[in-house]
Amino acid sequence: MKSKSISTINIDPYEAGTEIGDALSDIQPEAIIMFASVHYADFSDLFDGIYDSLGTREVVILGGTGDGFYETTRVENVGVCALGFNSGGKIKWNLAVESEQSKDSFGAAQRCAQAIVDQAGNDLKLSFVMAGMAGDGEYLTAGIRSVMETPCIGGLTGDDRQYQQGIVFVNGQVYEDAIAILGLSGPLAFEVNTASGWRPIGQTGLVEKANGIEIAQIGGLSTTEFVNQQFGKPPTEADMGVLTMAVYQDPNSDKFAVRSPYKVDAETGAITYFASIQEGTPVRVCYATREDVINGVHEALDGLPELDFEPTAALIISCAGRKWILGNRTKEEVERILPSLPPSLPLIGLPAFGEIAPHRQNSGAYSGTYFHNVTYIITLLGLRA
Repeated sequence: MKSKSISTINIDPYEAGTEIGDALSDIQPEAIIMFASVHYADFSDLFDGIYDSLGTREVVILGGTGDGFYETTRVENVGVCALGFNSGGKIKWNLAVESEQSKDSFGAAQRCAQAIVDQAGNDLKLSFVMAGMAGDGEYLTAGIRSVMETPCIGGLTGDDRQYQQGIVFVNGQVYEDAIAILGLSGPLAFEVNTASGWRPIGQTGLVEKANGIEIAQIGGLSTTEFVNQQFGKPPTEADMGVLTMAVYQDPNSDKFAVRSPYKVDAETGAITYFASIQEGTPVRVCYATREDVINGVHEALDGLPELDFEPTAALIISCAGRKWILGNRTKEEVERILPSLPPSLPLIGLPAFGEIAPHRQNSGAYSGTYFHNVTYIITLLGLRA
C-alpha cells in the first residue's frame, strides 16, 4: 500500500490545501486522514485547495481539529497534516456520518457504526472515528461497541483550550456536532496499542452516585474525599491536573481507561470528568509525573507484538491534556518512537480531546472499543501479502 504524509503551517486555507494536494497527488490517494488546528478562517477553502491540486473529488477524506498536530518529526500548534493511502483498489473505504450526536451519543454512534457494518459486512477489519467534543465519549464508544466487534480508533475533536467547538471533516464538509466513521475492509494489516503512563494508587472504590459526567460519591465518600484519602493529602491545583481516575469497565480484564477531571464542586465534593462513569463501576485514583507520561509512549510501542507485515504508515492519537502537561517535551511523543519504526515511515498524529481505542488484552486479542483520556494510541498500517 502506498502511503504518504505531509504537513504545512501555512495559515492561508487555500494555499495550505494546495500544498497538501500537490504533495499527495503522486500517489493518487484513495483516502486521506487529515488533522488541523482550528485557526483556518474557512475550511471549505482548505478542501478546495486539496481537490483542485488532486484534480479530483473522488477521494475519501476523514479528519478533524485538535490542539495542533504531529507529522513525521514535526510537532506544531498551528497548521494541517494529512496521510494519504493508495491500496491499488485492494482496500474498500466505507464512510458514514451522523449529526447531532450530542443529543444522543449512544444512538448516533450506534447508527453510524451500523452503517459501516452494513456496507462492509464480515470483511470489516478496522475503523477510524472522529466525533465532536460535545458528545459523551463513554456513550459514543458504548454505541460503537454494541455494533462493531472489530477495533475502532480515533478521538474527539477540539479547539486548543477554548472548549467551544471541535470540527469533524467528512469529504469536504465540516460538522461541529457529529460522529463520522471510516471503515476499512480487505487485506488490511494493522496493530494497535494504547498506554497512558498513569499508575493507579490506593484502594479500589465503587462509583455509587453519578449524574452523567459528574461523579458525586465513591466508596461511601464524596468523590473529593475519596481522592484525598487515596492520594494521602488534599491535592494542590497542580496535582489535580495529573490526578485522574482509572475506570475498570471490563470485569474480565485488568485493563482500565483513564478519566481526567474537569472541575471540582467545593460545596458537594463532586468532581466532573471529561466523560461519564457508570454507577457500580470500580475505580482507582491515578497519578503521573511528566516522566511517567513520556514512559507511556514507550509502553504503547513496547506493547505491540512482533509485526508479520511491513508497515507503510503510522497514526497516533494522543491527548491535548498530555501536551499541556509535557509542554516543551511534547515533541518526545514522536521522537521516542521513531527509532523503532522504518526510516521515513509516513506518520501523522492528533492531540485530541478524548481518545478512542480498544485495549490490547494479555492474550493479544483486542477488547471492544473504549473511551480514554490522557492516553497515547499508536496504530501501524499495511497490507497483507
